[in-house]
Amino acid sequence: MTRFHKETVTCPFCASDEEVVIWDVMDVSEDPDLKERLLTKRCQVLECQNCGEESILARPLVYLDPAAGLLLAWRPELAEFEATEPDTPFDGRPESLLNLPAGLDAALLPQLDSLAEMSCEARHWRLRLLASYNDLLEKIHAFGAGLDDRILEIVKLALATRYADEEDLFFEAMHLLAAQGGLLLLQVLERERGWQTLEISMELYDNAYDFLIERMPAEGQWQRIDGRFARRFVTGAG
Repeated sequence: MTRFHKETVTCPFCASDEEVVIWDVMDVSEDPDLKERLLTKRCQVLECQNCGEESILARPLVYLDPAAGLLLAWRPELAEFEATEPDTPFDGRPESLLNLPAGLDAALLPQLDSLAEMSCEARHWRLRLLASYNDLLEKIHAFGAGLDDRILEIVKLALATRYADEEDLFFEAMHLLAAQGGLLLLQVLERERGWQTLEISMELYDNAYDFLIERMPAEGQWQRIDGRFARRFVTGAG
């Protein structure tokens, strides 16, 4: 199912026109090397032959991993919804946890559902709608480590709140790097110190999982799992 096309893109640094490969659908069961290329940010990237600068291209990408039952759809336009739509509280209904933008283009969900139907037994898969390249990479890392991304987002929210309250550290971004040796390794952006690596005991995640997993919505439907999802869940169900 892997599909790509070539596109001429203007370098934002020197205005040189460059031909690049844009991945539309990436099926890692067909080419496992694509996963490593994606994780090292060598896909959807303009490498300018004129000035040598690199820049990530915000282009829609579907990531498909049949062995893991995983279907991820990066839609860059969702970042605009995230910036303009206010948070709304969780109202107790399972569907309210799906966190899909109310103003979503009506053509998008049918398109994604069509992809899911092509991905045999997708009703048992994890279907995720993402707004950024970093979101996409984090999901791949999280599911590869056997983590539930919904629980992970709630843990990240708890950590950000704790450090802000106890140590006066304000994290502007937080992304999972790996889960190894009983630790969660998180990359955090702190407004005063820049990017840092935060090591957290896996026990925090395990306890949250045991307490919350039964309250999560069923898989097999598109979900938008991010910081807003965690805030809505905690403020409405906590």
